[in-house]
Amino acid sequence: MIKKVSQVGCIVILLFMGLSHNAFSQDYEFKKVSKEELSMSVYPQDTAAPAVYLHKSRNTYYEDDEVKGWVLYTDVHERIKILNKDGLDYATRKINLYLKGRLKERVESIKAFTFNLEDGKVKSEKLSKSGIFENMETDNRLEVSLTMPAVKVGSVLEISYRIVSPFFTSIDDVVIQEDIPTAHHYTKIQILEYFQFSRLIKGNFNANPKDYTDTRRIDFTYEQGGGLTSTTKDAAAIFEEFISEYEYMHVPALKEERYVDNIDNYRFTVVYELSSTKSQSGVVKEYSKSWEDVVATIYKYDGFGKQLERTNFFKDDLAGVLDAASGYMDRMNRIFDYVKSHMNWNKRYGMSAASGIAKAYREKTGNTGDINLLLTAMLKEAGLNANPVLVSTRSHGIPAYPTIDGFNYVIAAVEIDGQRYLLDATEKMAAPNVLPNRVLNWSGTMVMENGLSMSVDLYPKTISQVSTMLNVELDDFGDISGSVRANRTLLEALDQRRAFENESSSKIEEDLMDDYNLDLVSDLELKNLNDTSKPVSMSYSFEKEGAVEIIDGDIYLNPMFFLGMYENPFKLDERNYPINFVHPYMHRKIINITLPEGYSVTSIPEALNISLPDGLGAYTFNIGQSNGKLNVVCSITMKQAVVPSLYYDTLKEFYGQRVAKESEKVIISKS
Repeated sequence: MIKKVSQVGCIVILLFMGLSHNAFSQDYEFKKVSKEELSMSVYPQDTAAPAVYLHKSRNTYYEDDEVKGWVLYTDVHERIKILNKDGLDYATRKINLYLKGRLKERVESIKAFTFNLEDGKVKSEKLSKSGIFENMETDNRLEVSLTMPAVKVGSVLEISYRIVSPFFTSIDDVVIQEDIPTAHHYTKIQILEYFQFSRLIKGNFNANPKDYTDTRRIDFTYEQGGGLTSTTKDAAAIFEEFISEYEYMHVPALKEERYVDNIDNYRFTVVYELSSTKSQSGVVKEYSKSWEDVVATIYKYDGFGKQLERTNFFKDDLAGVLDAASGYMDRMNRIFDYVKSHMNWNKRYGMSAASGIAKAYREKTGNTGDINLLLTAMLKEAGLNANPVLVSTRSHGIPAYPTIDGFNYVIAAVEIDGQRYLLDATEKMAAPNVLPNRVLNWSGTMVMENGLSMSVDLYPKTISQVSTMLNVELDDFGDISGSVRANRTLLEALDQRRAFENESSSKIEEDLMDDYNLDLVSDLELKNLNDTSKPVSMSYSFEKEGAVEIIDGDIYLNPMFFLGMYENPFKLDERNYPINFVHPYMHRKIINITLPEGYSVTSIPEALNISLPDGLGAYTFNIGQSNGKLNVVCSITMKQAVVPSLYYDTLKEFYGQRVAKESEKVIISKS
């Protein structure tokens, strides 16, 4: 049964989005695809949709297996309409199955057809066994792919299958909102009286399910007697069952745009978490935990807390690292640099040490747990106040409820003179409090020896800066040449260091040509690429033919050239999830333009100075002319890493004004 219904923390806003929630008379019988469905060319509620779920249903329920005991069944039925060529991606349906040891989920009873309208008649083609593929994604995850036949724009796909799971205490999330709209969604979850679940809602909707209790009869057979006198008997058991039905019409697509951490955090989803089980004899076992319980459990892992006590293997090396060190800051920086240079990340995530920090140290490689727990152990051995910080990466999302699986990464935290420094030694180009983007996901949990834990804000407060100077010479043919010099600090510097790591100068020059649509880039110079204590400096020369418009002898030039923003990144009419810039930033550009001899300015854009409310940010654009030169000073500042969705309309207008201003032309004419 359901223990409680709750909304999930900061990522849920209680907004009822106008979904129809009632009983439906339409019958979605399998293979009964209509000519009207096949003739549909657009979905009226979302005319830009590449495809639409005409019907999406699921029924999850328990059955008793004589050998295996309780088994969880999930029956799925989907009908998808392909509306344009982008919707052809839905020609492949992927089913994920979980495996653990000798236990594994399986998919059975697969039925799938592609329907097309040909010469006014409905034609169908069945999925063959050759269109079904299996692939082991990880040690615990099997992916089954169904590649549908004869799919084209206008097709209707119909798929049904059953998942049989021995993991009867784990109910898969009910995903109600997809990347395409859903005309009709129906889910039925039937939970026997022996299992109690908490229910949590993710997304910007009110689930409003139909909940009720019913009784259910399960028939079974058993053997009576033994040997030659053994007989098979039929019997039945009556159980109480808690049922939830979720039914909706016209669920809108979850549309993603720029500046989002992980779109699945905001998808309309019902999450079921096992809270307790009850045996037939009435014995109750509790499963629900608090985050404090989860952290305490993780700390007791051999791969976590005990690793911090294993220091003998590095003591001699640590003494050499700290030789002549002065003060705690110097100690921290020396140890951090040493671990970064000594260890190599194998690109695997983990909140605990996979190999053990001693073995990883010997082999100079390990996962995130191996490396950053080693870093923490060294910092503690050096007398610093250091502790590990558990993290869920951006790709991992925000956990809906307290669970050990909610974390997949660990970093180190050091407290010096009231200042906290966050360190990640898997990133060789990182600096203290300059974490890679993958880690910047709301908050982490610092774990201390006394069993206590505390939340740690992972987003930086210091503004990362990019300062760019562009010098341009324009001739009367409309060609430009000049130079660029740019300096980057903190996370902006880290991004560039990672982008240019192991790249040759010629490859970087080619990339700059492609990125900015230039004809030639030369004389590239990079400074401090490997010195993380200093800003990264980059300079180069460039050339571009036909960079401006010439109409009736007048030259129309965009004074921002290839440094301007010409498209608003915010396009949605409504956005109900935060705008995530990853980190606070300031971008400042100075552009000096030398006009061709004999030309003067006849039209020039006006200055613009605008600010966001509550001190969130500001934008300035100023342009002037003097002695045959134009000078532009443009800057944008965003003071928060994450901006709440309530500011979306304001931010969209703010960026719209920026784009409009940077798109304005200067007109120059012959004197």
